[in-house]
Amino acid sequence: MFVFLVSSLFGALASVQKGNISTVKASYSIYQGDLIITGNNVTTIEGRFDINGSIIVEENATLILENAIINFTQTEQYEHNLILRKPVNGNPRLKSRNTTITSDYWFLVSLYDNSSAILYDSTNIPYLYIHDSSNASVSNSVIRFTLGVSQSSVVSVSNSAINTLLAYGFSTVSVFNSTINLLILNSAGVNCSFVNIGSAQAFYSFWDHYLNSSVVISSGGWAPNVTVRNTRIDRWQLGFQKNSNVTITDSTLFRLYPSYSTVWLINSTGGLIGFTGWGRVYILWYLNVHVIDLIGQNIPSATVTATYPNATLAELKLTDAKGYARLTLIEMMINATGEYPIGNYTVEATHLTYSNTTTVNMTYNKMVTIILSGFIIPEFPSFFILPLFMAITLLASVVHRRKHKNVEM
Repeated sequence: MFVFLVSSLFGALASVQKGNISTVKASYSIYQGDLIITGNNVTTIEGRFDINGSIIVEENATLILENAIINFTQTEQYEHNLILRKPVNGNPRLKSRNTTITSDYWFLVSLYDNSSAILYDSTNIPYLYIHDSSNASVSNSVIRFTLGVSQSSVVSVSNSAINTLLAYGFSTVSVFNSTINLLILNSAGVNCSFVNIGSAQAFYSFWDHYLNSSVVISSGGWAPNVTVRNTRIDRWQLGFQKNSNVTITDSTLFRLYPSYSTVWLINSTGGLIGFTGWGRVYILWYLNVHVIDLIGQNIPSATVTATYPNATLAELKLTDAKGYARLTLIEMMINATGEYPIGNYTVEATHLTYSNTTTVNMTYNKMVTIILSGFIIPEFPSFFILPLFMAITLLASVVHRRKHKNVEM
């Protein structure tokens, strides 16, 4: 059905558009200068097409690449490019099917304003950038280096291999059944959180930036809305600007760029971290505290506190039914000037009138056991004594009444 739909789009495009329709057939000669398509013109390129210049689509023109090999004969990087821009009375369009675009040097395929593109079964595209309010559909294709989506652009990717997907602004990107070597998300003025991302070659049946990260955007801020389904993502890079406040938990990042923002890394690694302005990163780890009595029994509902070296409270938790409490404590703060470790925490466990302390330096996830010497959990805890006494008294009363009744009989 999808192949039929794409074929229909190509067919309908040629039949409904007004203007000149031209076809460039396979040729071993080199087209000299820029190929500029304007007005309502529709130009189709089939077979091999060598061009010593750029291909530019403007106004309401359409470029169709059908079973083609487009070769830019460049002498330096980005000398010639494929550009869609300057819409007038419509929008510039690119339709590419079973096409390879190549060159000995790098080149760009760029969409500006409200241009549009459909790339089906197209390969060897090094850089595809979708700007402004343009939209693109990429399927069964390969982007060798970067697919960049910015501003308010909308892009759909399916059954494709993307080396690097870069999303920023208020762009919307949907990825289905594909692979992404590196996902780069850049946001500004946001409060959000990331959990369990960045595992090598991780497969995501569903992940939505706005939903999974609980993104809240402040005035003047922005964040791309990226959704992936049944897609493998090998590495993650996150960038934040404009006073963003971000928590990243149980994750592994390839790169992290906090610009005038604060990032909290909990049981996570930020990879290469680059700072701008007063950007800062706090490194935090888990401290699991096990509280037991003199003979090794778990103590539930014990109070566990951790205090900084200056004696101010860092965190307080109660132990669970198995005597455990998990604290999340800062190892250090990092900014552009260096690393600033917290030092030793004092960890105290208390229950009733009993207490004990230890010191911990949080250089990674740790576990400590605190023994409340002199305390043994009674066989019947105090909160069971009153209900037990009442039950015994009631039972004794019932037995007494039955015996008294039998004697009277």
